Amino acid sequence: MDIELLTEKLSLQVESFQESFEMLSSSNSISAMALGFQRIIRGSFFTTQAPIFLKVDKNSEWESISSKDVSYLAKINELDYPVGIKVFANSDSSELMSASRLNDGSAMAVVLGQRLSKEKYSDFDKVTFQIFIQLFDNAYQSFLLRKKEKQLIFSLNNSVAQLNSLIDTGIEISKINIGDELFELTLARAVTLTNASFGKIKKFEEDKLVDEILFPPHVLIDEDSIISRLSSDLNNKNFQFDYKLELFNKESRAGIVKFNETDKLLVGAILRQVESAIENKRLHQEALENVVMKSELSIAT
Repeated sequence: MDIELLTEKLSLQVESFQESFEMLSSSNSISAMALGFQRIIRGSFFTTQAPIFLKVDKNSEWESISSKDVSYLAKINELDYPVGIKVFANSDSSELMSASRLNDGSAMAVVLGQRLSKEKYSDFDKVTFQIFIQLFDNAYQSFLLRKKEKQLIFSLNNSVAQLNSLIDTGIEISKINIGDELFELTLARAVTLTNASFGKIKKFEEDKLVDEILFPPHVLIDEDSIISRLSSDLNNKNFQFDYKLELFNKESRAGIVKFNETDKLLVGAILRQVESAIENKRLHQEALENVVMKSELSIAT
């Protein structure tokens, strides 16, 4: 095809390309983006068939993400894991097919079925199709960047909320007398800060279990239902008892996940606050006893 003619034809579609990019990049999921892209290429190439397939990584299977139509899946499965963008026609140019590597390492394959007019696909159609595929890849890259940005903002907001809660916890702990109430608060805050489903604190005297505190209260803990666990000890030679805090099944948008390093740091910070509160109360009690003792000695002399 003449280069000047090709350039002229493509220039007429610039506005269409821009509108398509804006629509695709505003999608909130890969499925929504695929359906939008399917509508765009159907209208541009006047075909009713434009199935889209996705391969998450090199070792996964191709899956349809635009419809339940898997009539082209056998052809798609013959494709190698793509490098860049490839566009090719079948033997009589009644169909076009593309295979491309997306920005995150996944792969996409798109088929343009027979046109309504039965007209064959031209070289210009191949070039246009490749531009649309590149446009989808750019829009998908924009989608991934927005997704990461949202995750970062959510993570930062969550970290700020955790820090504020940790400060509030330290203030409350310092005001509570030593006893079950102190450890009930400790456990409740640890469960909340780490998004655990439930937790418990075991109290030991000379390695013998003497009591357990649960949160939520009266929760039934089934060992078979535990997917993730975080444990931390609170031992101090000046304490009458030893304590073991256990948290179970960290909840997330993706379901139950493992506790992470941040969770360990948060639990460690809470237990240090408890240890400091108990130690301060002990030192305060000793100071009071010394004052009383000195007072009694002065009276006696």
